[in-house]
Amino acid sequence: MMTTTIPDWTSDPDRPPSIAQFRAARALVDWSQDELAAIAGVGRATVGDFERGARTPMRQNLRAMRGALEQHGIVFLWSPAGGEGVVRIGAVIADQPTPG
Repeated sequence: MMTTTIPDWTSDPDRPPSIAQFRAARALVDWSQDELAAIAGVGRATVGDFERGARTPMRQNLRAMRGALEQHGIVFLWSPAGGEGVVRIGAVIADQPTPG
Protein backbone atom coordinates (compact mmCIF):
# COMPACT_ATOMS: atom_id res chain seq x y z
CA MET A 1 0.00 0.00 0.00
CA MET A 2 1.33 3.43 -0.93
CA THR A 3 1.43 6.31 1.55
CA THR A 4 0.71 9.77 0.20
CA THR A 5 1.59 13.01 1.96
CA ILE A 6 -0.55 16.00 1.10
CA PRO A 7 1.23 19.16 2.23
CA ASP A 8 -0.19 22.63 2.64
CA TRP A 9 -3.90 21.79 2.68
CA THR A 10 -5.86 24.50 4.47
CA SER A 11 -9.36 25.22 5.63
CA ASP A 12 -10.78 28.65 4.83
CA PRO A 13 -13.98 29.77 6.58
CA ASP A 14 -14.49 32.53 4.01
CA ARG A 15 -14.19 30.33 0.93
CA PRO A 16 -17.43 28.70 -0.21
CA PRO A 17 -17.17 24.92 -0.66
CA SER A 18 -17.84 23.48 -4.09
CA ILE A 19 -20.83 21.36 -4.99
CA ALA A 20 -18.62 18.25 -4.97
CA GLN A 21 -17.34 19.10 -1.50
CA PHE A 22 -20.89 19.49 -0.18
CA ARG A 23 -21.95 16.15 -1.66
CA ALA A 24 -18.86 14.44 -0.22
CA ALA A 25 -19.42 16.05 3.18
CA ARG A 26 -23.05 14.93 3.25
CA ALA A 27 -21.96 11.40 2.39
CA LEU A 28 -19.37 11.41 5.20
CA VAL A 29 -22.04 12.21 7.79
CA ASP A 30 -24.47 9.82 6.05
CA TRP A 31 -27.27 12.34 5.58
CA SER A 32 -29.86 12.57 2.84
CA GLN A 33 -30.61 15.93 1.27
CA ASP A 34 -33.76 16.04 3.41
CA GLU A 35 -31.73 15.50 6.58
CA LEU A 36 -29.21 18.23 5.72
CA ALA A 37 -32.05 20.62 4.90
CA ALA A 38 -33.81 19.93 8.21
CA ILE A 39 -30.67 20.26 10.33
CA ALA A 40 -29.53 23.40 8.51
CA GLY A 41 -33.01 24.94 8.59
CA VAL A 42 -33.22 25.41 4.82
CA GLY A 43 -35.61 24.10 2.21
CA ARG A 44 -35.05 20.68 0.65
CA ALA A 45 -35.07 22.34 -2.78
CA THR A 46 -32.21 24.60 -1.66
CA VAL A 47 -29.99 21.56 -1.04
CA GLY A 48 -31.13 19.63 -4.12
CA ASP A 49 -30.89 22.58 -6.51
CA PHE A 50 -27.43 23.47 -5.23
CA GLU A 51 -26.10 19.92 -5.54
CA ARG A 52 -27.45 19.69 -9.10
CA GLY A 53 -25.85 23.02 -9.98
CA ALA A 54 -29.26 24.53 -10.76
CA ARG A 55 -28.72 27.54 -8.50
CA THR A 56 -26.45 29.00 -5.86
CA PRO A 57 -28.13 29.30 -2.45
CA MET A 58 -28.44 32.66 -0.74
CA ARG A 59 -25.42 33.39 1.43
CA GLN A 60 -27.20 32.71 4.73
CA ASN A 61 -28.50 29.34 3.46
CA LEU A 62 -25.05 28.31 2.23
CA ARG A 63 -23.62 29.35 5.59
CA ALA A 64 -26.32 27.35 7.44
CA MET A 65 -25.65 24.20 5.37
CA ARG A 66 -21.91 24.51 5.85
CA GLY A 67 -22.33 25.18 9.57
CA ALA A 68 -24.54 22.11 10.05
CA LEU A 69 -21.91 19.91 8.42
CA GLU A 70 -19.03 21.51 10.31
CA GLN A 71 -20.86 21.02 13.62
CA HIS A 72 -20.76 17.30 12.81
CA GLY A 73 -16.99 17.19 12.26
CA ILE A 74 -16.67 18.16 8.59
CA VAL A 75 -13.67 20.24 7.50
CA PHE A 76 -13.55 21.65 3.97
CA LEU A 77 -10.01 21.81 2.57
CA TRP A 78 -8.16 23.40 -0.33
CA SER A 79 -4.61 23.03 -1.61
CA PRO A 80 -2.44 25.70 -3.21
CA ALA A 81 -2.25 23.48 -6.30
CA GLY A 82 -6.01 23.82 -6.83
CA GLY A 83 -7.18 20.63 -5.15
CA GLU A 84 -10.18 20.45 -2.87
CA GLY A 85 -11.27 17.93 -0.30
CA VAL A 86 -13.35 17.10 2.74
CA VAL A 87 -12.50 15.25 5.94
CA ARG A 88 -14.49 14.30 9.00
CA ILE A 89 -12.49 14.84 12.15
CA GLY A 90 -14.95 13.64 14.76
CA ALA A 91 -18.48 13.29 15.93
CA VAL A 92 -20.91 16.04 16.86
CA ILE A 93 -18.98 19.10 18.03
CA ALA A 94 -21.90 20.98 19.56
CA ASP A 95 -25.45 20.20 20.53
CA GLN A 96 -27.21 19.81 17.20
CA PRO A 97 -30.17 17.68 16.30
CA THR A 98 -29.20 14.45 14.63
CA PRO A 99 -31.22 12.94 11.82
CA GLY A 100 -33.41 10.10 12.73
